[in-house]
Amino acid sequence: MSSLRRIFELAVSLPRVALEALRLWWIGQRQAEDYYRCAAQAVELNNPYPAECVWIVSEVMWDEVWQRPQELARRLSRESVVVYISPVQLHRYLFSLRNRWRPFRAEGSCLVLSPLIFPLHYRFAPIYALNCVMMAWLLRSWLPKSLRVRVVCNSPFAWPFLTRLFFPSGKRSPNLARLLYDVIDDFPSFEWAPSYARALEEQFLTKADVVTTGTYELWNMHRVQRPDAEFIQCGVDFELFNRPAGPMPEDLAGLPQPMIGYWVPLVTGWIFGCWRSLLANFRRRLSF
Repeated sequence: MSSLRRIFELAVSLPRVALEALRLWWIGQRQAEDYYRCAAQAVELNNPYPAECVWIVSEVMWDEVWQRPQELARRLSRESVVVYISPVQLHRYLFSLRNRWRPFRAEGSCLVLSPLIFPLHYRFAPIYALNCVMMAWLLRSWLPKSLRVRVVCNSPFAWPFLTRLFFPSGKRSPNLARLLYDVIDDFPSFEWAPSYARALEEQFLTKADVVTTGTYELWNMHRVQRPDAEFIQCGVDFELFNRPAGPMPEDLAGLPQPMIGYWVPLVTGWIFGCWRSLLANFRRRLSF
């Protein structure tokens, strides 16, 4: 697709951001409590209407590469009502997700909200501010007054709209039962991160009740400000993968042994580096 065509498609699709936000707000206003009740029934809670639920506010889109945040949502939804919230910039929907994207879906006890937001979210402060106001307005319709929320967030960029929701006028809202900041990456150091990203993260670290990290390096980075931070390693669904592999496919049967298999949906430079280091440690021929 040419650049001009992309720009044109992006421009004519801008009104859809507002329309989809209005749609999700309307669903929340009219049906949020019903969805919470159905989710509570799916997880077989004793209370037909949950007194508490978990909000996972994520930088990782639900329909993108499956990572720690989505797996956390799946696991927690076995015992609690979970709402997974991840905004999707318009250009990511148009040129990446396409038919995989849904603004809202209910998957048992896990509700997924993927609101569209305006593009250039990290490039221009006024657009970022507008998107944050829109997110706070939209999510408020999914926050009944009687509901207590345990918020798990992995994105410092969510802090402005979380502040509007749970720290209005600087005071902590009674809706907020717990605030956990799960540091899954050093997002403020990314090339696309705005200049104020580090300041947002420092505010988040100050206010969070609990801080966890996904790597030892991130734990070491943040333990000065948060000595109580806890390093929780990423893992694997052992029950899912600890199963007989079955017969070897014909196209693999003739390859030299030993054989190393690694499936990865996202290939980056650091992964290639890990592969090179791994292969360098072997003194014999192998198939990878």
